[in-house]
Amino acid sequence: MSYIEIIEENETFEWRPPAPYHESVLTLKRMPASRRKVIQKQHTSMSWKRGQRVEERDDHAIGRLLLDESIVAWHGIYVRRKAEDGSTVRAELECTADTKMLLPEHIKADVVNICVNGETPDEDIESPFEEAVSRSPTTSAGSSMKAIS
Repeated sequence: MSYIEIIEENETFEWRPPAPYHESVLTLKRMPASRRKVIQKQHTSMSWKRGQRVEERDDHAIGRLLLDESIVAWHGIYVRRKAEDGSTVRAELECTADTKMLLPEHIKADVVNICVNGETPDEDIESPFEEAVSRSPTTSAGSSMKAIS
C-alpha cells in the first residue's frame, strides 16, 4: 500500500534510484528555494555583448553545488580498484563533492528534481543535468510530496 509523505525543507530522507541501480540508497535533503536562488546568484554575472546586457551563468558550478548540498550520504555505490596483488576489487565509494559528480547524469537530474524542484522523478523522461538545474521549484510552501510503498 502506498501513501503520501510530506517532506519539509532541510529534512533528510532516503531515495533509491530506478533500476538497474535500485540496490543503491542515497540520503537526500530538500533545498529551500531561497538557498537555490543564492547559489544561482553567486554563479551568474551580467556582461555586455553587442550593446545588450547578457546574463551569463556557470551551470556546471551551480549544478555541482546543488548536487553537493542535496546528497547527504549514500551506500551501495561502488568503484573498481586494483588491489595490492593486482586483482580488481569493488570498493564502496566515499560520498564527497567530487565523487557525487561521477554519478550517472540521469541520477543527478533526478536528485536535483527531487531536492531542488520538489518533483517526483519520471523514469520515462531523460532530462539533461543542466536543464534540471535551471527549472524553478514547483512547490511554494517549501515542502514536497513523495510516494512511499
